[in-house]
Amino acid sequence: MLHLDELTWPELDALDRGRTVIFIPFSPMEEHGPHLPIGTDLFVARHFAEALGREVEARRSGVTALVMPGVPLGAGTVPMRGSVNLTLDLVFDVARQIGVALARDGFKYIVFVNGHLSPWHLLALENAAAWVSRRYRIHAIAPSAAIARAVMRGGQIAQALENRLKVEDLRELLSAAHAGMLETSVMLHLHPHLVRGVFAELPALSRKAMLGWRGRTPARWQGYIGSPSLGDGEWGAAAIQALVNAGASLIVQMVDEDKGAARAAHLFPRVPFWLTARRALQLGAAALVGAGVTVLATQAFGQGRKNNGWLSKKW
Repeated sequence: MLHLDELTWPELDALDRGRTVIFIPFSPMEEHGPHLPIGTDLFVARHFAEALGREVEARRSGVTALVMPGVPLGAGTVPMRGSVNLTLDLVFDVARQIGVALARDGFKYIVFVNGHLSPWHLLALENAAAWVSRRYRIHAIAPSAAIARAVMRGGQIAQALENRLKVEDLRELLSAAHAGMLETSVMLHLHPHLVRGVFAELPALSRKAMLGWRGRTPARWQGYIGSPSLGDGEWGAAAIQALVNAGASLIVQMVDEDKGAARAAHLFPRVPFWLTARRALQLGAAALVGAGVTVLATQAFGQGRKNNGWLSKKW
């Protein structure tokens, strides 16, 4: 496995474009309660990028995994202190332009890896990957939503933990509540030193706990849902392994030129992001300016014709 930020351009240029898969961790800074770090989603995305790269290399001889530095941006974050939220069109643009740069360099396989499961963020990444794929006729995917759905519906996590967790606790784990049991378990496995000990004392909170909360303040809500106190690194390890296995299978399918991989990785509808509000205003302003220039030019042309006619008659 290689890391883009550690290579020189000749080393990058020497890679076989048809046997290199580029992994791009792409998740925002977002609050995760009083017990998990603000960078939780990016920590998870970076780990998945590395783990997927290793697994794909193990399954396909001659394939090289190339991991990019993490992109700490995203949409659909919880509006709490520490969260950095971007608009969908901006996330789409950043992901699209990264994909374009890599596609122009000749790379054929690009995977956006994400640890932030906001529908808005997933929508932007999937659409960016689809745009790059269509424009440059390569394989770019953002499969996080598809992988998560496949694992949850397929029951891989439940099968791995069926004899170690109570039914109600397993249901809580699979709910994937924000900063709840699942994310706490994953971070206890990946970076236990970053999980604050207070997690074991936090009471369970339902989504109703957010009622009356006004955002950007910890008053009335502490920034998590579910039961962080049930978190355990063992549960996190099982969940990660199930997700990595499913993700690697999808990526190997893509490398094998199976067109079904792109369809399987794309759950959200295609959206014309160029029609977002900001761009619509820009296009509207440009149209008004263009119309104004046209009117002025027409008036000037008409006045010129009148003057020319008057001069010809006078002389």
